[in-house]
Amino acid sequence: MSRFRRAYGSGPVHLIVTLAGLAVIGLALASLAAPGGATQAPGATGASGSTRRSAMAGMDMSNQPPPIPKLAASSPCTATACPIPKPGPSELAVAGELGSAMAAAWITPGAGALHVRVELLNLDLGPVREPTTFAGDPPRRACGPGCWTLTLRGAVRSLTIAAREAGHRYAVTLPLRWKRGESATARRLVEQAVGAMASLIGVRLEETTAAGTPGLPGSFDDVHFLLSAPDAMSAYATGYAERQVTIGTMQWTYLPGAGWESGTYAGNGTASFSTAALFDWADDAQSAQLLSETDRAGRLTAEIALMNPSVPAWLRITMDTGTGEVSHVRTVTQGKFIADRYSDYGAPQRILPPTG
Repeated sequence: MSRFRRAYGSGPVHLIVTLAGLAVIGLALASLAAPGGATQAPGATGASGSTRRSAMAGMDMSNQPPPIPKLAASSPCTATACPIPKPGPSELAVAGELGSAMAAAWITPGAGALHVRVELLNLDLGPVREPTTFAGDPPRRACGPGCWTLTLRGAVRSLTIAAREAGHRYAVTLPLRWKRGESATARRLVEQAVGAMASLIGVRLEETTAAGTPGLPGSFDDVHFLLSAPDAMSAYATGYAERQVTIGTMQWTYLPGAGWESGTYAGNGTASFSTAALFDWADDAQSAQLLSETDRAGRLTAEIALMNPSVPAWLRITMDTGTGEVSHVRTVTQGKFIADRYSDYGAPQRILPPTG
């Protein structure tokens, strides 16, 4: 079976790269060997029903993620599950990688203070019970296992969280500041980015994916994509001989010793692959906040935080506000940590059916 395998997705399209028996995701194409030797490409079904998008995580179809815990947003974590609150319009939700755990934070502004709820989550959205420290040792209260509420005063811009796992110390720094009252601006910028990226005739994508597998934090894989509008894509993973090419309704997978095998693309209810469908970040904008705007040599760059609690997924998008071109997307979802880097905007990418 190819290392490019179909992934479960609660919205995104994914690529899973199987490395030494470890399922590690990437993005975009994903395929699964179908009966008769044909291959089946991705097209995950989203919480909003979209095919999708840039880098998002998922899991092997044989190991579906658990349902979202049915817990009230303010309730404590239980021994097996933590609530996944939907941020309000004035709240910020961010997440990062802490060893094999997802460190998720919900930040609410108060009178002269920030109120922060932190949850350490495993692949099953249950609590991680590692001893945890917070930089500056702010006042905190437990809200169940793997859960704390903090009150931060003063001009605190970020929160560094540290924990030990399997004898190693891991740390993650999460942003705490954003441009309050600019949620509508953040959504507009996301829509601009979607339109700009979908209109490109070609683009290159380098994707690094780490899997939050207990005992194996830090394991990762690199996948390289060329996208050619309107309907062509090629991909390979560093260190492997496998290749995959998708053009419209057709898909080819190269396996060492077997050569190229052809199949039919089977997306999310679609008969043909579309590059534009990969950039539907707007579906994750159930919560959107503008983290920052930076002038870099006359070019204004924005960083936007998105959260989709129904997946759940946390994204941070970095984009040029003049062109709408996206340079980086960082995604945390179901114990998967993905970093996407885009380049060669608008450069034609020559993708042809393989021969031989």
